[in-house]
Amino acid sequence: MLYADADEVAGHLGTLSYIYETILQLGDYYTITNQTFPAVSGNVFESRLVIGDVVPKSAHPMGLTPPTKDKEPVHGDLVFVENDGCQASDYPDSVAGNIAFIKRGVCPFGTKSEHAGRKGASAAIVYNYEKDSVSGTLGTPSPDHVATFGLSGEEAEPILKKLEKGKRVDAIAYIDAEVNTILTVNIIAQTTAGDPDNCVMLGGHSDSVTEGPGINDDGTGTMSLLEIATQLTKFNVTNCVRFAWWAGEEEGLLGSNYYVASLPEKENQKIRLFMDYDMMAR
Repeated sequence: MLYADADEVAGHLGTLSYIYETILQLGDYYTITNQTFPAVSGNVFESRLVIGDVVPKSAHPMGLTPPTKDKEPVHGDLVFVENDGCQASDYPDSVAGNIAFIKRGVCPFGTKSEHAGRKGASAAIVYNYEKDSVSGTLGTPSPDHVATFGLSGEEAEPILKKLEKGKRVDAIAYIDAEVNTILTVNIIAQTTAGDPDNCVMLGGHSDSVTEGPGINDDGTGTMSLLEIATQLTKFNVTNCVRFAWWAGEEEGLLGSNYYVASLPEKENQKIRLFMDYDMMAR
């Protein structure tokens, strides 16, 4: 398989191997398959955001963000974006060469970043309408995406007050990042017994984010599924039971979406119930 950075994916490869080997050890109770699919992988190597003379503690690059131009710091004024920044008309011409300041809400982060990029912004900041910080992904890469940060509502509030009074707020944004297409794997296990035309399905994702401990999200779901699969071997089943460990969930539900998109409609109709196992403990 092809990966963008072997060091970054070593943990996930180990997880996939552990899942596969654990199911194999349960003998012929299950059939097991690997579903390889293309996914987008992003890495942020370094970042920094300075607003005025303040370095916001809550500022974090969005997942799948591109780097700033030439992977160098960019300087500009913060330009307030109307509404939620979901329409091109929300972005004033003054965004060009500056940094778009956009409220979270309604549309995807990637849409906001695209609009900012098309308008010529050198970077974008998505701030929260609540006190909490903002984290997320830009989703499917676009040539119009610009380097994008998330910012808490608490740290955005004083900035908004200055902008509302017509005061100038300058900023320096820097992101060194890369976005690549890789190949990764969904693991599917199904009971050999039980009615294959009436299937109960359970799923969880095998990947996690750099910032979050994988044992929580979603190691808890991964292990819950493995334990259920192990204990189920003590019983006979009337309907088939299918388990899925999705990859690429944190980059935008890539694994589960790929599975559904490639599943023939007739096969889709055989799934009578699906249960999702995400963040089962902390």
